[in-house]
Amino acid sequence: MKIRLTPLAALVCGVLLAVPALAAKEGTKQDLGLNDYLYFKVYPHIERAHEALKANDETRALRSFEHAHAMAPESVRLSLWLAEAYRHFGHDKKARELLETELAKRPQNADLQRALVAIPVPAPEVKTYEQLLAFQKNCDASPGVQCRSEVGNYALKLNQLDIARAQLSDTKFRHSKEGQQLTDNYTQRAIFLQQWSAADQGFALLDSEATLTDAQYQQWFAILLHMQRDQRILDLQSQGVMNSAGMQLAYAQSLAERNALTQLRRYLANRKPVFDSAIEERNWMRLLATYSQQPGHTVAGWSVKHPENKQYVLSTLVPIRIQKGDWKGANELLNTFPEMQALDQRLALSLAQKDTQSSMQLISKITQTRGLSAQELETASFQLVSMGQGKAATKLLLRYWPFTQAGKLQHSLSIRLYSQLAAHPDWLTAENKARLARPLPTATQRMAQARLFQGQENCTQVRNILGDLSAQYDAESWSHLAQCYPGHPGLALYAAEQAVARDPSPFYQRQVAYLAYATEDYALAKASWAQVPATEMVDNDVQAAARSAKLAGDEKAFAHWQNVASQRGMSGLKLESTPVMDDAARGFALLAQGKHHEARDALEKARETHTDSPEILRQLVYLNERLDDKPKTNQYSEQVVDDIDNSITPQQQLSDKQQEDRFAFRRTHEDSQRRWTFTYDGSFGLTPDSLNSGGSNNGVQQGKSYRSYQQFEAEYRIGKNQLIDGDQLSVYSRVFAGSDSNGQQNFMPVYEPMLGVGVRWKPLRDQVIYLAAEQQIPLDHHHGQADVMLRASASFFNGGKYSDDWHPTGNGWMAQNLYLDAAHFVKADYQVYTADYRMSWHQKINSKQTIEPYWHAQYNASTDTPYRDNTLGGVGVRLNTWFGETHYSAFPHKVSVGLEYQRAFSGHNRDTDSKNNLFLTLGARW
Repeated sequence: MKIRLTPLAALVCGVLLAVPALAAKEGTKQDLGLNDYLYFKVYPHIERAHEALKANDETRALRSFEHAHAMAPESVRLSLWLAEAYRHFGHDKKARELLETELAKRPQNADLQRALVAIPVPAPEVKTYEQLLAFQKNCDASPGVQCRSEVGNYALKLNQLDIARAQLSDTKFRHSKEGQQLTDNYTQRAIFLQQWSAADQGFALLDSEATLTDAQYQQWFAILLHMQRDQRILDLQSQGVMNSAGMQLAYAQSLAERNALTQLRRYLANRKPVFDSAIEERNWMRLLATYSQQPGHTVAGWSVKHPENKQYVLSTLVPIRIQKGDWKGANELLNTFPEMQALDQRLALSLAQKDTQSSMQLISKITQTRGLSAQELETASFQLVSMGQGKAATKLLLRYWPFTQAGKLQHSLSIRLYSQLAAHPDWLTAENKARLARPLPTATQRMAQARLFQGQENCTQVRNILGDLSAQYDAESWSHLAQCYPGHPGLALYAAEQAVARDPSPFYQRQVAYLAYATEDYALAKASWAQVPATEMVDNDVQAAARSAKLAGDEKAFAHWQNVASQRGMSGLKLESTPVMDDAARGFALLAQGKHHEARDALEKARETHTDSPEILRQLVYLNERLDDKPKTNQYSEQVVDDIDNSITPQQQLSDKQQEDRFAFRRTHEDSQRRWTFTYDGSFGLTPDSLNSGGSNNGVQQGKSYRSYQQFEAEYRIGKNQLIDGDQLSVYSRVFAGSDSNGQQNFMPVYEPMLGVGVRWKPLRDQVIYLAAEQQIPLDHHHGQADVMLRASASFFNGGKYSDDWHPTGNGWMAQNLYLDAAHFVKADYQVYTADYRMSWHQKINSKQTIEPYWHAQYNASTDTPYRDNTLGGVGVRLNTWFGETHYSAFPHKVSVGLEYQRAFSGHNRDTDSKNNLFLTLGARW
């Protein structure tokens, strides 16, 4: 029997036979997930679709795949083929939409997920805030890891941290790899933008995922320090985070910088970090030594890990305890060292405690072991002298004299020894006197050495020391030697001429004149007297000069000195006596050389023999005022006033010159008693648009203009000669305010008050120049900023007859002043400048008041942004009243009230709305 199959039957049989073999292959009905019926219906379309795909026939391929997918929409394989076909022909959007639709039905299908992920997503156009919001809205409608990541990163690029942070509120996204990356990006961007709270939040999120690196912990710690999140730091440290020794040190230093002393002391007491770095350990020890309740005890109890910090304890911490007067703390630190160690610090402590017995014992120990170094000798001798143990210091210095190993300190040690012996010659034993009289190697040493031996009784030693007549000796040494040849006037004259050759000042000319007279060289004596100004000569000098001229046969010169004597009121020239060089002459000579202490001593001796000399008395006023000896300045200035008053008779009143001198000495008497000075200045705008220029000498807040301002100041004089010879140092405090409140110009200057506390230095005796440093603090925390002002100011042409002080003679006087001022504000970093020239006439209306019409021109400038300046002129009139005088003191107080009209001539960025201004001015000094 033959079996015949039709073609369709053969195809069916073939397919049925092939089913087992195709079950695991792509495209089988199992793979397609179809039953037999659907498979046979769909298969032809699939075949046509694949053939068209191979032929790159887009229309036929897509139509066939779409038809097959429509017939079997539940087939995942057909969905994947259709998506691949879409992508093949460049329809990624259709492929994505198809896959997203299918994934909505089967969200867990891995094949669909992989296919969707494989489709590249075109970068959206997000360059503006509006585009970002639109992108975020689309992502919120269909959230996913990828879009959350993209929205967040675009937000960071546009500095929209809140939008980026919002994406991280999606827990699933935050835990993903992309979410952690966005969190890190968010944190770093916040740091870049200095949005510290946002950065703190970012680090906290990263920390919750346990993904922070050491470097990130360091960043987070620095931010928490900056934010002063103390409790957060302490909580994290209690969890073992941010708890390295270096971080503990940094946190403690932050507390110290903020002056959070209670927290700092508690923190230091509860921490025992172990430092790998000697520097970090030293910084921790410095904190312990500075801020602990018992610094010495605390540091002494610290176990030092690094040996070099043992030396730090000795070189730094022990001296600090000594300086602060913490003897117990210093002892506790020193007790951590063996008894024979740290002898120099133990010595410093005993000297500070003024324990002379202990100091000398320690000095003895040091001397036995190694001897005192030059610096130790310098320190020990200085401190012994300072605490009134000059004799012990002298004994110590004599042991090491002549200090040949002291290097640069040799001179200062020698001067200290010589000064002590000069003040206390009885401390010098015969043995030591013999030692000190042995000439030292260099001329400089011998000059200082010889000055130890003053007085005729020590001339043997002086001649022994200076007898080599070295050309290197200075004028003072030659003059000293000249005084030590009493029986050899020729040698004395030679030495005096050597002094004049080195310094032709009046003192040495006078000495030559006297010695030339003694050797009967009257021509040389006459010539030498001609070199001495008459104003620096006492009566005995005039006698000697006249006598020399007479004996030299110079009648013209003799007549000149007769005239000088007559002008001085001398009763007559006594030519029969022998001239001698007395203490007065020596005092005036020393004054001319600038040796003020020595000159005062000589002139005070001269007062014993020249009790009626007004020149000596007046010079003693000037000298004591310069040396800032207030009691003696008062004493001698009162004597000068009495001396002038004693010249008044019924027939003769004081001349103008005497009145002026009397007032000057009364002013000196008043000024020498003054410690406190209180001043008030105020300027009140009488027209609504009046503006006082900020930055001028009125002292208002920097960079501002007010209708009115006022200032109160209290100054305390520390004293003269504090830093350099001839200077004056003061401290002061002032309060100043303006009339501007919320942009409204008011009449009363009580707004935006500022407190200024500073130090003021007048470096030059004869020039009115001040340098000041002032801390400015706003008293109204809503207005103004604290700052440090560095200021230089000067006043010229306002002295003598042109001063504003009371003039005792005449009906009035002309006054002028050029005021210059420059201030730098450190924090605000800009400068303010003022120049003001004023000329006025003081018309007396009674014995203590003047009417003062004046004019002035002023220029102000400020380098603030923008740059501002103005030029103005003003005319006005003031009523000045002086009061409070006594018999010996000139007026100590002055009050002024005035009216001033101003005209602004030019200006940049300042005062442009006000050109004409009228002001009421008030001033007081007491």
